[in-house]
Amino acid sequence: MKKLTHIELFAGCGGMNLGLESAGFELYFANEVSPMASETFAYNFLNENLTELSETIIILFIHYGYVVTMQRII
Repeated sequence: MKKLTHIELFAGCGGMNLGLESAGFELYFANEVSPMASETFAYNFLNENLTELSETIIILFIHYGYVVTMQRII
């Protein structure tokens, strides 16, 4: 059976995603406008440390506030 997917708008640090993953959902897309929350979300759910990514990617994540999930941009 295919997993249900969800998007998370204004994701914060990812509390809702954590619950939905526990219920069997798969995250398709999430966004957050707070740089600090975006960094925490990326670290917790994408295994990414935004301080180690290239400057272009950091601008994408922090300046625009988007977190792209399940796919690497690099």
